[in-house]
Formats: sequence, structure tokens, C-alpha cells
Amino acid sequence: MNQQTISPGKTNDDPLLNNEETAEYLGVSPRTLEKWRLQSSEGPIYHLIGKRPMYRKSSLEDYIASRTRRSTSDSGPSGGSDGK
Repeated sequence: MNQQTISPGKTNDDPLLNNEETAEYLGVSPRTLEKWRLQSSEGPIYHLIGKRPMYRKSSLEDYIASRTRRSTSDSGPSGGSDGK
């Protein structure tokens, strides 16, 4: 029987990143991530593993994509701008 082994912290090729790794990936400070977690409408989604916040790399990529703007007046997909 051939079983696929998945290392801890990985589901297929979607690794979990800790707070420091996530901060480095996004180019923000770990403290900024802490603040975002306190403001539920800000920041990428995360998982609590024990008491540690962990972020899936795919969630970070989704978050980055959701923050894409064409101009400073573009409020984004949910802000009423047509995005064109």
C-alpha cells in the first residue's frame, strides 16, 4: 500500500506559517499581525493551533489578491468601485 506522508504543518503544498514567517512574507511587523487579529475585519484569516496563530500560505495569497487596487481612489471589490 502506497501512502502519501504529509509533514506536520503542511497539507499538500500549502504550508502553515507562524507569526514571524507570515510577517516576513507580507512585509509587515509581527506586531501588525497581532493588531490585525484583534480587529476581526483586518488582516488575513488564521488558524489557532494550541495558542499559536498559524497562517496558510494560500490564505496569505488570497489576502494579497484581495488588497489589489488600480489607484488610490479604488476602494476594492466590496467598496462600491467598479474596479475598472
